Amino acid sequence: MTTIKIAFTGHRHLSSAQVVLYLNKLRQEYPEAIWITGGAVGLDSEAALYAMRHAIPLWLILPFPPHIMSKYWKDYQTLALRDTWAYAEKTSVLAPAYDVSVYQRRNERMVDLSDMVAAFWDGSSGGTGNCVRYVLKVGKKMVRFSDFSGVKPHEEVLKC
Repeated sequence: MTTIKIAFTGHRHLSSAQVVLYLNKLRQEYPEAIWITGGAVGLDSEAALYAMRHAIPLWLILPFPPHIMSKYWKDYQTLALRDTWAYAEKTSVLAPAYDVSVYQRRNERMVDLSDMVAAFWDGSSGGTGNCVRYVLKVGKKMVRFSDFSGVKPHEEVLKC
């Protein structure tokens, strides 16, 4: 049996309290999964931290080197990325220097490597929305989480 790979996409403003119910659910439903994150602040870092705390295999795909990606981040965010880089079973950097288009390339790479995508998306435009559109275009399975109150899980499974 092949190990399922789950890529994560989501908003930067999300905190652990807002997503932990969903991360628990994914871990329970796919206990042997490999998680793939993109290193951004918010959902990416929360999923990576959760993976580290629960010994979940992790692949980290960055658009640019960590020192460029975290240039304007707070110290604790930079340290979290460094810890994630050290923990990850596989790491990848797509470009040597900053270019805004590489964020979408990173998202597409994560989707292409995955068997399914966990989208923490409220329906707004932006990078997460672009990633969701790519998931739909290529026909990957997607589980969308959209209520971030932390009170009642809401999920929508889309099989393309």
